[in-house]
Amino acid sequence: MPEVYDWGFIEKNPVIGIRKLQENNERHRYLSDDEIGRFIDEARQDQNPVAGALFEFLLYTGVRKQEALDARWEHVDLQKRTWFIPRSKNGKLRHVILNPMAIGLLERQSRLLGNPFVFPGKIDGKQLTNPQKAFNRVLTKIGITNLRIHDLRHSFASLAINNGASLYEVQHLLGHSQAKTTSRYAHLGDDTLRKVSDNISNMISNTIA
Repeated sequence: MPEVYDWGFIEKNPVIGIRKLQENNERHRYLSDDEIGRFIDEARQDQNPVAGALFEFLLYTGVRKQEALDARWEHVDLQKRTWFIPRSKNGKLRHVILNPMAIGLLERQSRLLGNPFVFPGKIDGKQLTNPQKAFNRVLTKIGITNLRIHDLRHSFASLAINNGASLYEVQHLLGHSQAKTTSRYAHLGDDTLRKVSDNISNMISNTIA
């Protein structure tokens, strides 16, 4: 006969009053200009052309990986240069502005008969499901070990801010529902402003005899 244990109950939670350890799990990794060029070159040469095109698209649009994997041709309007996402991560619909690089990539994409997805998988009628192996191959070829697929989204945001976009604009480009989510990129805006301020300082310095 198995033993029966009487655990009983306590009247007060013993951990009440103990503060939780605050962990900073935000990770910031962006591709440099040199890395971007090498990354795109290698992605275009990968043995899985659909995955390679996906990586380019993520970098050109800043969308989430799953949003791109779920993209259907019926929601893409090349004439208006927009892509409609019926349901994003936050549960809301949104439109993505397609820039010339994204448009060019989509125009080169082959449309498979019977497959509605922009990035089709090997199974008929289904989308690409596992791009990680291809991503690892690309990183190995260019000698990068500390990059995630999601960091392509961060790289898009970095490029936007360093080219003068405001945090408000980046918020809408990335589809963030709250401004505080976009605020992680504020330091990039500071770097841009610092460069502008330094240029002004140099101009004034050059006028002083």
